Amino acid sequence: MANINIKLYGNFRNILKKDSISMEVSNIEDVISKLKNLSNKETTKFLTKNTFFIVIDGEVVTNFKDYKLKENTTLHIFPIIGGG
Repeated sequence: MANINIKLYGNFRNILKKDSISMEVSNIEDVISKLKNLSNKETTKFLTKNTFFIVIDGEVVTNFKDYKLKENTTLHIFPIIGGG
């Protein structure tokens, strides 16, 4: 388990009314699960439909299961933004 910092952006920040959260987790799937438990239906909808992306150390992370989180990592969660 690693203690990490999570920076929230866009709708996640507005819904949770926080800029960041710290938590102890084993992997990125734990982060998503814990965020679902802290939040309301609207955030759960975003996290379930994969309408977000995660950036760690400037790299977009696509393989949540195999990514090893290190102590004091800062993980950024962005909603996908679309428009026309």
